[in-house]
Amino acid sequence: MVPYQAVSYFTFASFTLYLYSLMILIGVVVGYFIFVGEIKRNKLDYSKSLSLVFWLLLGVFFGSRAFFQFGPWNQNEISFLQGILKTFIPWMGSGYVMLGGATGGILAAWIYLKIHKMHFFRYMDLLSISSALAMVFGRFGCFFAFDHPTTATSLPWALQLGEQSFHPTMIYASIFYFLLFLFLMSLNRNKLYDGQIFLTTMVLFPLARFLMEFTRIYDTLFFGLSASQIISLTFLVIFVPMYYHFNNAIHKKVQQKPIKMDFLLFSISGVILIGAVYFVSAWNYTYSFILFVLGLILLLHSIFKTYSITFKTIKSNDAIKNLVVIGVTLIILFSLSAVIQRVVGSTLDKPYLQDCPHKQIGNNESNIYIMYFESPYCTLCWQNEIFVFPKLEENMIDEYYMEHFDIRHCSEISSSFGIYGTPGYVMENTDTGLQFIYYGFRSYEQIKRDIEELKKRE
Repeated sequence: MVPYQAVSYFTFASFTLYLYSLMILIGVVVGYFIFVGEIKRNKLDYSKSLSLVFWLLLGVFFGSRAFFQFGPWNQNEISFLQGILKTFIPWMGSGYVMLGGATGGILAAWIYLKIHKMHFFRYMDLLSISSALAMVFGRFGCFFAFDHPTTATSLPWALQLGEQSFHPTMIYASIFYFLLFLFLMSLNRNKLYDGQIFLTTMVLFPLARFLMEFTRIYDTLFFGLSASQIISLTFLVIFVPMYYHFNNAIHKKVQQKPIKMDFLLFSISGVILIGAVYFVSAWNYTYSFILFVLGLILLLHSIFKTYSITFKTIKSNDAIKNLVVIGVTLIILFSLSAVIQRVVGSTLDKPYLQDCPHKQIGNNESNIYIMYFESPYCTLCWQNEIFVFPKLEENMIDEYYMEHFDIRHCSEISSSFGIYGTPGYVMENTDTGLQFIYYGFRSYEQIKRDIEELKKRE
């Protein structure tokens, strides 16, 4: 088993680099270069094609937020208007749902392509390949932040945190997306019709998500299936018939410039990148950093070699300018959220938070002990204070004893549990020593279920 602890950020002097955001940015960049290469190969309009990426990313951003706000992932009681505001105002606290991002991205691309009278399936083929590679890095970000709790397992490749061992589901996802990328690139060399790559992706992606969901911890809705699994099945119901319909139709083979791809070099870069992330807690961070940079350089070299891309080519077609626009937009969207959190958080930052712990609630004779790590600069922590803890105090006050810690002032305590971001929970049955550790937001129902599970295992 591989030791694990969340590595959500690095600090250089007074600057904090959040790995989740960095991985998303890297994913966008490498996916962008694949897209640029395909535009060059298929001799498509650069300006309109690159503008499509901008609108696609906005669709992904707002679609993922909308699914979170109006789906079962958001267990807070909010009105329809509040849901709309939290979806479209970047600095209001919200989670992100990947299936919602896929839906929003497809819808945004369809609208843009329809307006500009561009071939929908042809462009979605290109976006599918680049998106598959981008998602490898997106799941790296999730792995670093560990914002997706996974089920316990004793498999030899499991992650181990204290006495707990669990599935490295985000590594499974990264491996799947990288293999999907290689498969789509292979398929792209002899594509039979426009839409073949897109439809293949829309069959394999929800199928893989449905299966991987069994290793994740989420509330179930119907027949023991989670919301993501139900949406994945919906995707399959829509796209499997489309896939078979298009495949059985008579097509004139797509005429396109041949592509020579060094699969070995791509594969080596993927193995290095995934290994660097997977083993990040098993050795010195420096080793992972060096391997990650090496893998990224090999990957970019493979992309540039495959498509004969040079920086002169990119510059001459305004690709760099468009990439800067996309990057700046993403930075603004995420920075607005960070700035608002900082402004509001500074008004909530009080001297008493320096006490470790600074607050105790519940029954101090209970054998269920909860350590909660928070910060006034965390919007998820605000949601806990507004929606979750009042219900806990009202309905279960005698069943647990909770102490609150501020992660900035109590970092030695929080880091001993592998908690470096906020919020975080350590829940323990003091009689049996059984302990659960969670990173991120937990709803009232989830905490209630955790307490019941801890009591059950006495």
